[in-house]
Amino acid sequence: MVKVLLFEDYKILAYTLKTDLQVCGFDVMLSYSGEDSLNVFLKYLPDIVLVDINLPVKNGFEIVKELRKINIQTPVIFISARDGVDDVVKGLEVGGNDYIRKPFDTRELVARINTLLTTNSKEKINMSNLSIVKVNNIEFDFIADIVSQGMNTCTMSPAQSAIIKCLLNDRGKIVPFESIINECSKNVQTCNECTKNSLKVILSKLRKKLSQRGITDIKIATYRNKGICLFV
Repeated sequence: MVKVLLFEDYKILAYTLKTDLQVCGFDVMLSYSGEDSLNVFLKYLPDIVLVDINLPVKNGFEIVKELRKINIQTPVIFISARDGVDDVVKGLEVGGNDYIRKPFDTRELVARINTLLTTNSKEKINMSNLSIVKVNNIEFDFIADIVSQGMNTCTMSPAQSAIIKCLLNDRGKIVPFESIINECSKNVQTCNECTKNSLKVILSKLRKKLSQRGITDIKIATYRNKGICLFV
């Protein structure tokens, strides 16, 4: 089920939109302000974010800028009554993927959500077939097992490389431990005897190496009893 995170201050609209999207088969979480928005995102890890601009504590522009600053690439649609060209342009410039003006028909919003998710899915499929992948300012070379950020490079072990390639296809989402183990176990050179505990050890060593090599724009988060999430 597609997970939607909705930042909307107007509670009546938020509840109505949540209900409409649930009828369409989406799993929807609501947040009524921009307070602690990053932690809300990391807790829920949605497939798509819907955000109003006029929010208390932190506005929609600030929320999206914060997500993009740490290279979270989850699709974002601004939903706002502010219909000026300057607002639309700013929304796209800070990292929004789309902008829809209130009032709108839920069917239009659903169509836009599905279009963004389809495009994102196609990009992942293409990425999984590549030996060299560049995401933002990070380059992954899965032939030489090297990750680089500018002039800084870090050599990965075959196991670390296989795990990162698995996580990269679903970056920004929690990938279950079992899925990683099953995928990596297909390659006997890497994780032939991979377990949940060995995954944690392998990635702990990689985090240390990345930090030592000055590669700071990669975050590997482990969620207890759930899995691992890669942010690039």
